[in-house]
Amino acid sequence: MRQPPAWLSQFQGLFSEVLRTPLDHCHGTLESRLPPCWSLLEVRPRSDREAAAGVADYHRQYWFRLLTILQKDFSVTARIMGLWSFNLWAQRYLLEVPPRAYDLGRIRLSFAGFLKDHGLPLMLAQAADLDDARATLMMAPDFKPWAGLNGVVGDPGQIQLKAAPHWRIFREDWALAAWDAGDQVPMKHEKPKVWLMQKDAEGFMYYALVPFQARLYELLNENVMSEAVLKLEREARPEPAQVQNWMALSVRWGLWAAE
Repeated sequence: MRQPPAWLSQFQGLFSEVLRTPLDHCHGTLESRLPPCWSLLEVRPRSDREAAAGVADYHRQYWFRLLTILQKDFSVTARIMGLWSFNLWAQRYLLEVPPRAYDLGRIRLSFAGFLKDHGLPLMLAQAADLDDARATLMMAPDFKPWAGLNGVVGDPGQIQLKAAPHWRIFREDWALAAWDAGDQVPMKHEKPKVWLMQKDAEGFMYYALVPFQARLYELLNENVMSEAVLKLEREARPEPAQVQNWMALSVRWGLWAAE
């Protein structure tokens, strides 16, 4: 295996330092401000363009590419926050959690948690959770749904269900899931709402859930059936008919994947 030339490591380090320098926002726009080390790259000018201008264009477009990815994946968060503030938070995030994968789409994976950790208002944290869930569901792989208890041999209470990859539970205090932007901030609910978000061939379906119905689905994903029902009964004491109906709905909606 051939060894890389000695100069390559130094060049990569300098180039990374240039790229990771955030865009300057002091004058109300996002502008490239190259760090002094850019000159050590020894970029040659073109006949009609200075070297600094070319490097600055590359630097700016690199950051705009990352910001555009986050704006697309976190569209609700960006609209509520406003693009200017969103871009500044996104730059701050990318400095702490720089891209490390060949797929730039993966830069979103820690963004919702980052916003929560930095104490942003609850509505923005919930919007980020919604955006993150939607982006995850858009990439959900194909699966075979579990068909229910038909033909099950043995004790059904010992069955461990596996959540299919195309749904999430989402809890909101503001009308975020149904918000279509406009000029108004999402309205606050009188009491929190719980949604089952499910990806289908045409987009997303939203089913309003009773809080303990959502809790049942979460428990079923973590425990064998009998233990999930027992834990729910300790928390809520639902009627047996309710549990049976919620379970039947989960099978009808295809929430469980076959092994």
